[in-house]
Amino acid sequence: MGMYESAAFQAMNDHRLWEAQNFLRQAVKETPCQRSFQNLGVFYGKEGQQLRSGRGRRAGHLARHWLEKVLACGSTKGANWMLGYLALSEHQPEAALVQFRAAFSLEPEDWSSAYHCALACSRSGADREILYWSQKLPALAQPDEREDSADLLAYALFLSSGRQETPELRELLAEGSDLSLWARFTLSVLLKRPDAATLAIRAWKAYALGMTEKVLLLQALLPDQPALAREYASLWKEQLLESPYPSAKREAAQVEHFLQSASARAALLQDWRPQLPVMMEDCYLD
Repeated sequence: MGMYESAAFQAMNDHRLWEAQNFLRQAVKETPCQRSFQNLGVFYGKEGQQLRSGRGRRAGHLARHWLEKVLACGSTKGANWMLGYLALSEHQPEAALVQFRAAFSLEPEDWSSAYHCALACSRSGADREILYWSQKLPALAQPDEREDSADLLAYALFLSSGRQETPELRELLAEGSDLSLWARFTLSVLLKRPDAATLAIRAWKAYALGMTEKVLLLQALLPDQPALAREYASLWKEQLLESPYPSAKREAAQVEHFLQSASARAALLQDWRPQLPVMMEDCYLD
């Protein structure tokens, strides 16, 4: 690593982003090569988004410019990853899939590229392709990736089967698998499994639920435990009405609407898709 890049990374650690940008640009001038192009491109794709003026307003464009120069020198996983992350942030899942698929094709095959291929397919609605990529994950997973691998495979089996419970999905939903409580709760409600209400209560205690998950909980509890469903809904409304955010009153009204309307709950859950997080790798080159 050259002097300018070392100084840039130190500046980033100290959150002196304007200085880091200047150091990385100087590194490109001094040694124009794949490494310096990639580090500058990654900076604009990540930290550069925080610059409040000047090149910060064009950070995405500049990131693509420098990362494409990297690929002109030869493919690297880091360049493909960052271009994929940028495409996802701009709501272009098909373009992201091209980049993550290219990263996966570079040796060695890796979990992160396969995961983000599945994520991009999920966002574009390509359900069979989600299954293709998610089936690769277990063999590539490190111990701390096993739960995410199981969750994504379970979601893919559910979506690719027309939202049915296949034997393979039933096996994943069984106690003792690597599946997270979050995925087990979500899929059990959507599949109308008998353990849905029990899992819903466990999820309520374990997680902060978004609106979709609150609707899932109401859907699970209302048939047999309507009083408990109303209790949870009242608590959510109280919390929302105490919030200073302008959207809180609207969300409180939504809770009441979903509590009262079976058709509203059904419509929301019919369009359910997993909200998979982007897990960004470190794309800088030392």
